[in-house]
Amino acid sequence: MIGLTDLLSSIGICVSAAALLALIGWRLRQPLILAYLVTGVVIGPNGLNFVTDQASIATVAEIGLILLLFIIGLEIDLKKLASAGAPVLLTGALQVPICIALGLGFFYAIGIRNAGGHYNLNILGKRDCTPADLTGSNRHTIQVLLNGGQKAADINGTLALTLDRANKIFLQPGNDFQVLDGNACDGALFMLPTNSCYQVYARALGTPGGYANVTTCAIDNNGTPNDTSDDVIVCSMNTLNLNRTKGGQKFQNVTKELTTITFVLNGVTTTVNLFDPALYSYFWNYENHGLRLAQIRFYPTACP
Repeated sequence: MIGLTDLLSSIGICVSAAALLALIGWRLRQPLILAYLVTGVVIGPNGLNFVTDQASIATVAEIGLILLLFIIGLEIDLKKLASAGAPVLLTGALQVPICIALGLGFFYAIGIRNAGGHYNLNILGKRDCTPADLTGSNRHTIQVLLNGGQKAADINGTLALTLDRANKIFLQPGNDFQVLDGNACDGALFMLPTNSCYQVYARALGTPGGYANVTTCAIDNNGTPNDTSDDVIVCSMNTLNLNRTKGGQKFQNVTKELTTITFVLNGVTTTVNLFDPALYSYFWNYENHGLRLAQIRFYPTACP
């Protein structure tokens, strides 16, 4: 029921916003297609965040495409098309590859590369979190508090029993990438594969001005595996800073920050990978200062 409600609300928001901006565009004597494009930018994840669920966005887009193609089919007159001759047929045939080439060139120029097979995770900053756990579907989004979360330095070395779960993304080993619980306001749960290798890239999006610090942490049993009362939190010395500045944002390689923990053990600096048995209950500590959207991509690579 939650997924259906999200879809219906997304459709309602899209239709209402499109109608409003179409009216404004008509008043300004601008084409409707421009108003619809602006609508997507304004209400989408990179704008006001009114529609954030990728699944809902994809469903709305598919419905719109089906209706558009249906209308085009109604308007096609095969006799007129055949009588137009070779120039029209040639132009139509070349339109698709030319548009594809121009589109790929544009996205390449602004730093977006075509990379099939990657997994995309969106971390959305919200003023108020949904009470539900946000489970039950193949989600690609996790919501965190827009302004919230603890500093890694403040929780490092503290007792694990006192850990505040807000803006914590707990990590679970598995066979694939999957959001198991998309609500980080009381502790999200994200699964990462242990049977393959990958690199991680990230960038900050949304309204300029916000930033977030993401640190990989875990729990140390303090030498007493059967007694959790003295277990302490260990956070990495390497922190990922996502700062949303003005202009285009390019992806940066953050594999070290998000897949390893570097800490001092008995006076020696030690680095362990995610899910190393030396520690347990790995998580990302997300200290958010107004960042509306962090986009994280996981690219498969050959294992060494």
